[in-house]
Amino acid sequence: MFRVNTKEFLVLWIMSSIMLTTIFMPFGFLSVSGSFIIGTFWLIFCLFYFYRVPFGPMVLGYKFLLFIILASVMLGIVQAFFIDAVHLNLFFFNLVLRGLPKIMFLVFIYFVVSNLDHNSVGRVSYRYSLMFIFTIGLSLILYEIFPMPRFVWYANRFAGLHFELVNFSFTAFTAGVILLFSHVRNRLILYFGIAALSSVIYIVSKSNYVPIFIATLVFSIMLLKIPLRLRKLIYLSYFSILICVLLLLPSLIVYLEEILFLFPRSSGTLNEVNPIFIRLYRHIFAIQYFYDNALSFPDGFFNGGFKADLSTLAIPSWNGGSGLSKVFMDFGLLVIPFLILLVKTFLKILKTMDANNQKDQMYFILANLCFSYGYLQAGFFNFTSVSLFLLSLRYWKII
Repeated sequence: MFRVNTKEFLVLWIMSSIMLTTIFMPFGFLSVSGSFIIGTFWLIFCLFYFYRVPFGPMVLGYKFLLFIILASVMLGIVQAFFIDAVHLNLFFFNLVLRGLPKIMFLVFIYFVVSNLDHNSVGRVSYRYSLMFIFTIGLSLILYEIFPMPRFVWYANRFAGLHFELVNFSFTAFTAGVILLFSHVRNRLILYFGIAALSSVIYIVSKSNYVPIFIATLVFSIMLLKIPLRLRKLIYLSYFSILICVLLLLPSLIVYLEEILFLFPRSSGTLNEVNPIFIRLYRHIFAIQYFYDNALSFPDGFFNGGFKADLSTLAIPSWNGGSGLSKVFMDFGLLVIPFLILLVKTFLKILKTMDANNQKDQMYFILANLCFSYGYLQAGFFNFTSVSLFLLSLRYWKII
């Protein structure tokens, strides 16, 4: 039943979920149903697959990641027993419906990717970029048949079948980087292609995340040109600054009006109707929640903020944190070993890679794009970004 290419198929299957989020809208399903349906069937298929195939070894770092997640869950359960039954029911409902499938995904995707050989990693990466192109064409055809609101187009902004503009821009950048670095050898043409790719995505999607992805691209390319002895120090400073910015965001937000001109869909003032402020508000709330509950038991994986009083919020669109700030809410002080593990993994990438090898450069940029996406976007453990990041680790045989 299972052929040699089954592992490649499983990785591409789960990576397609971000590109097909709205695919079931014409059948009456919710606009965000694609990832849930695709992910559910993927988990079921994996259960059958690993029933026949042994898991194999797991590197110590990934074991530690799973230990942090499970420890947060166990401590969250301990905490939940000290509050009333309604909150307890909410806790377990959220844990089973959202947390457990993600934990299963993190286990399955590791063993699938870690068993890919070098050629398979390259094939999966390239087919991921082709899959992106296919879904863009499919979305344009489907929209002609089903011209529904929030399906492919958002007014004059294009998102394909991704549901959110940030998801479209993330896959567009990652797929574009793979195509450019796979086919272009001339450095001048390559940099021109990156500039053209960035301009097109900025114009087409009008996503406020595009400047962040462009900054990640520029930083990654510049870092590779820096002398080796300074590269590690600058890279470590990069992560330190980003984490500090997140922690200090409640105080720094007043200074952001100076750079709002960089974002395509932002007014010149930070207020409750500004899309930048609405996004940042989630992070501000999450970080403040972390400060208020840091000395308590953590809420647990995917349960961060479950006991918060949402009736006091100024913006009702809050959804329990976002990106890395969501991890702060979930893990509490367990976020400290998580961040140490994360930064050490990126430093190991930097140590392992060959800065003069174009394929190494490509996977280095992809890993950084995955981090910048997870840093701000809801769902730090997104199916596609985690899979792409693990593919990068597998390329360097870190896993």
